[in-house]
Amino acid sequence: MSDHQAIAVRAVSSRSNGRIAQWRVAWIVWMDVVACLLLTARAARFGAPSVVWYTGLLLTAMSLPLWVAARRQLGAAFSVRPEARHLVTQGLYSRIRHPIYVFGSLAYFGSLLALRVLAGAFGAEYAAYRSKTWF
Repeated sequence: MSDHQAIAVRAVSSRSNGRIAQWRVAWIVWMDVVACLLLTARAARFGAPSVVWYTGLLLTAMSLPLWVAARRQLGAAFSVRPEARHLVTQGLYSRIRHPIYVFGSLAYFGSLLALRVLAGAFGAEYAAYRSKTWF
């Protein structure tokens, strides 16, 4: 293998490792949103329709897009580790200091509220199921 081929192989390998690293970071950054979506899907699929169930799903449906928008508006200022990169004062951040926390909490609360209906709908059967699962 010539020097040029070796350099090309290292460059391709470096780029593919860079893409893998980017996917890992993206997964870490969006994992909480995906978890909330899965929780909401479970509540929507198995929940018994009631006022509380509809309220929970509506709250989640209203806050989830704002949560995603806040995360996207933060852009490069977002980091997994706490560090101050630069101050974001545009979009949702012009009115709310911590929109990711506000809308993320509301989305989870709505999902859990809708999921709570499962306990009322299935009673002891759901309690037995919960005792057999991890979370």
